[in-house]
Amino acid sequence: MIVPGIAKPPAVPLIRTFTREAGPQWFRAMDRNGDGFVSVREFLGTPEQFRKLDRDGDGLLSAEEAEKVAKP
Repeated sequence: MIVPGIAKPPAVPLIRTFTREAGPQWFRAMDRNGDGFVSVREFLGTPEQFRKLDRDGDGLLSAEEAEKVAKP
């Protein structure tokens, strides 16, 4: 419903979906806030290790990035 004089509500932001079972065990254990990603603050390794694992450079490790660790 559009009401004169009232701004249009903002669009709903895209939400990343995940499952708690996604990614290897070490990844799920480090994801302390349960958002499906491991941030630099949650990561227990060195900053250099984090940068190597963060293939897309977004500052978060996804389950997909974590799964590639064991694969060549």
